[in-house]
Amino acid sequence: MSLPVLNLSLFTNGSAEDRATFAAQLLKSLSDHGFVKLCNHGMSEEMVEDLFEWNRRFFRIPDYEKERIAHKPSPDPQRGWSRIGAENTATIYSRQFAPDKIVSKSDAKEHFDQGPPGDVQFPNRWPAESTLPGFQPYMENCYLTCEAISGQILSAMELGLGLPAGAFTNMCTHEANASEFRLMHYPPIDLAEMRKGQNRISPHFDLGVITLLFQDNVGGLEMEDRARPGEFVPVSPSAPADMVVNISETLQRWTNDVIRAGMHRVTLPPQLKEVEAATIPERYSITYFCKADRNVSLAPLPQFVSKERTPAYDNVTALEYQQRRLLAAY
Repeated sequence: MSLPVLNLSLFTNGSAEDRATFAAQLLKSLSDHGFVKLCNHGMSEEMVEDLFEWNRRFFRIPDYEKERIAHKPSPDPQRGWSRIGAENTATIYSRQFAPDKIVSKSDAKEHFDQGPPGDVQFPNRWPAESTLPGFQPYMENCYLTCEAISGQILSAMELGLGLPAGAFTNMCTHEANASEFRLMHYPPIDLAEMRKGQNRISPHFDLGVITLLFQDNVGGLEMEDRARPGEFVPVSPSAPADMVVNISETLQRWTNDVIRAGMHRVTLPPQLKEVEAATIPERYSITYFCKADRNVSLAPLPQFVSKERTPAYDNVTALEYQQRRLLAAY
């Protein structure tokens, strides 16, 4: 199975017919798979390559410098550096969907997280300018670029679903902006460790509205095949600037399960699955988690509730929901 690669510029710069066609194709892929790939989304190949270089540069700074901006395990939004094994997506998932079979298995990755520029409630943690000159302004600019792209994608979804303009976008990226930008590094790992059940990231859903992802050419990202629940298929790297987009839990809640979140994991690259012994090379990826504003309700929207389709989710704010779910990770 291969995901369609859709041209976002047909929506941002196209005719009314182009926009409608793109919106319909976007909605079909996200409905069928929970995933889609986009090209011509507003970040050039050069911009993406630069972003990966900053990613590598951050994780090369000494650990004692990263420790100065370490995220302390808590249900608060993550800020700064999280060391290898700090996050446990297996526990988040199993607590929600299989509480009788809680899995405790830390992820084999480290990551850097930032929120919106100037966030007062949950301030960002940056390395010293002398340690990584230019990192903060560069990352803040990338955050704003991804924020704009996510708004365009959500606008296309509104059109595809026949919703009024702003039905999704008016609940994101305003005064209580909660979206997050993450750099991820997966260190080299012995194949034997992976065979014992260690995942780089265990199967999970993201918590926000949609996720934008760039991945390097190492491979290992997989999504659940909805035609065969419980089985996973590769989301293979393609063109360097192609953006992978997946539906997250908030949008599933808003649409009352009409559009379902895409389950995914990071595991063995396809070319190593038949190899007996190897060291899996390091991997880098970049994600922007578009999230609902902190004070917004995550109850189903009225357009997706009827006598036949009663609300499947409770009325909880985005911040309360995130804190509830992150408690499971630590």
